[in-house]
Amino acid sequence: MTDSLPRVPFLTNGAAKPTVATIIGSGEDGLLLSRKSLAVWLLKELAEGKWIGKAPAVSSGGNWF
Repeated sequence: MTDSLPRVPFLTNGAAKPTVATIIGSGEDGLLLSRKSLAVWLLKELAEGKWIGKAPAVSSGGNWF
């Protein structure tokens, strides 16, 4: 298997910020992610392949309002 399925929270139009990719319910996931941050994470994942065959929750981490 050579693919992954990122789970994305509410998207914002903000600047790129550090992202967290984790399993849902780990306590590290959050509710917000900027579109720019998602693009950066997707390009990084294409290069590294760290989450191949998995479905990580990608967010800005721990931002539960």
